[in-house]
Amino acid sequence: MRIRRDPLGVPTVEAKTSADLFFGQGLATAQDRLWQLEWDRRTALGRTAELIGSAANVVTDGFNRRVRLGDAAKAGYQLLDNETQAILDAHAAGINEFQQTMPAPPVEFQALGCAVEPWHGWHAIAIFLVRHVTFATWQTKLWNARVLAALGVDSIAKFRAEGDTGDAPIIVPSGARAAIGALEDTGLFDAHTGTMLDSLRPLGLQQSGSNAWAVHGRRTASGKPLIAGDPHRPFEVPNVYYQVRLVGPDIDAAGFSFPGVPGILHFAQTPHVAWAVTNAMADYQDLFIERFPESVTDSRNETIVVRGGADVHIDCLTTRHGPVVLGGLEQGVGVALQSTGLIEAGGSLRTIMALLTAKRVADIDVALADWVEPANNFVFADTAGDIAYRTAGRIPLRHELNAVLPVPGWDEAFDWDGYIPFSELPFERNPPLGAIVTANQRVTNRDYPYRLNYDAAPPHRAERIWTRLGDRVGLTPADQAVIHADTVSLSGLHLADWVRRSGGPAAALLDGWDGTMAVDSAPAALVGQIRHELCRVVTATLPASLRTNPFSQWEPPATAAPTEQRVATALAGWLAADDTTVLKGRQWAPLVVEATNTALQVLAERCGPDPTRWRWGLSHEATPLHPARHVDELADHDLRPTSGPVGGATDCVMATNQIGGVTTNALSGSTARYVWDLADRTNSQWIVPLGASGDPSSPHFADQTADWTIGALQPVFSTELTENG
Repeated sequence: MRIRRDPLGVPTVEAKTSADLFFGQGLATAQDRLWQLEWDRRTALGRTAELIGSAANVVTDGFNRRVRLGDAAKAGYQLLDNETQAILDAHAAGINEFQQTMPAPPVEFQALGCAVEPWHGWHAIAIFLVRHVTFATWQTKLWNARVLAALGVDSIAKFRAEGDTGDAPIIVPSGARAAIGALEDTGLFDAHTGTMLDSLRPLGLQQSGSNAWAVHGRRTASGKPLIAGDPHRPFEVPNVYYQVRLVGPDIDAAGFSFPGVPGILHFAQTPHVAWAVTNAMADYQDLFIERFPESVTDSRNETIVVRGGADVHIDCLTTRHGPVVLGGLEQGVGVALQSTGLIEAGGSLRTIMALLTAKRVADIDVALADWVEPANNFVFADTAGDIAYRTAGRIPLRHELNAVLPVPGWDEAFDWDGYIPFSELPFERNPPLGAIVTANQRVTNRDYPYRLNYDAAPPHRAERIWTRLGDRVGLTPADQAVIHADTVSLSGLHLADWVRRSGGPAAALLDGWDGTMAVDSAPAALVGQIRHELCRVVTATLPASLRTNPFSQWEPPATAAPTEQRVATALAGWLAADDTTVLKGRQWAPLVVEATNTALQVLAERCGPDPTRWRWGLSHEATPLHPARHVDELADHDLRPTSGPVGGATDCVMATNQIGGVTTNALSGSTARYVWDLADRTNSQWIVPLGASGDPSSPHFADQTADWTIGALQPVFSTELTENG
């Protein structure tokens, strides 16, 4: 086994056996990302407060202890086949090899007094779980329950990202109303001060923004397919994805892995196939309101060790539906989480070898029958010329209300009844238009016999990708990279129309604007600031019970969407329909005027009185965050690299997501970009927002940032490789 690195420090792992190959992947990952591996493992196991004793870490640890991610990972490992277990074990052995031979631990280990502990195969499942259990739908159902209590049933669908399409269940059975009332009666819906959440809002919250598309060979210059895309997640230090190439028996793949998880699951290319994913926004997590103590099937007390503070003791309860994530014996009622990822933890990892050795799109589709969670849109192609799409993942069959609200755990009418059969999940092969586009938008119409999701992303990004593809032929990899960098905001154009109709000085500033949220654009700066201020204004009109998080003692702060984000997500739909339901008697026109006047004042103070000198990039910077950025012992290390000004906005293809009403900075965005060329993979290209290494002193800590910021890409299959172990 050997590890060689390209000029960007990206490792190529070469081995003669699969065991050595995945051992080498574990070793290379530990060389670059040992701190990230340790932090993610501790997060999954509820042990971060041992290192950073903040209130936020205690809450996050408590959630992950209650949800029993460690137990789920261990159980999931036992259910895996021998081949997959061997892959996980070899990968863990590679991490252990580096830990045993490294000259010195990473600076975070030294500053925080973090002990080096051995790795086991099941830890890969724990890391995969912690990256996805809060990446789905359960928080929205909790929010919907609060909206029901505060504003009534008719307002629930108003907060959907794709707008109130009229197809959401609006009849809440009396049993479900009573169950939610029971939660409310315990005081769980009482507004807390929100101080902790306020201080943690700039953590980078989950927002949609991922894109993936495939172009058939009849539309490309080479005559073979192209695949391109960019996953969007919170900006982290180090980056959530890790570039790697694996070369072994029957394997020659390059792509993006999750550090700590062997193989390349989401985005990769081999000599025969390539694939990409976006989140399908599918609904595979439910919340069940439970009565205590009668519903408890298992109970144990756990202790969270807190650095610099007293230990915290928590009750971890389980019901027949799953672990209790909020509430408890003291309240006499609580909420249990049922999630496919907890039931069949790590099941998706069974696809590792099948994906890496696939020869045709049919092989990939067979492999995806094993995919559990997250439910994804897979886009894939082969060198024979086929392109295909598949929704993959376990999506349960149950009462339609489960998709919207927490439901009574004592009523069997809401229990799961199996899953949508894999063969009946959406599938497309070589469509007539010669392309497939996914951007988290809804992929089924009303004729589809199952409910995949309650909500999905608005179609804006998908529409822009289709517009850029048009009916063009002769497309090249460079053409796809241009689409990555598209910064036209369709919702921004519509907001600008509202501003123009309102008149005043802002209207003239937006004349002729084409919707481009460019770094150097003055109109973009104005529209971005107006949207920000409008989210603040609208949030202030909502009931107090919706403006702060009553569940802050249970819900992980980094994934608990502030109310402003809920408003920002729905705002474009409200404006498009002139829907004033949530405003309770107020109208949009005066609110837009109020937000516009504030925005003009803020920009004049920030950028000067001359509007022609205003720039979106002065307000909109990518902000990657390190979990130990506030620790005094690490103050001398540059743990907060910035990419500087970036273009785009929430609904652009270049979805650099700000949280309107909280910040205009980009807290999430594309954590990778790629183009896979099925004709000649030496033409394939990629980029990440930082670099291969997680070591602040490494030349590869943030050496890809400059190219990422401007939308440039780097070659995937470099011939300039140097030995590294």
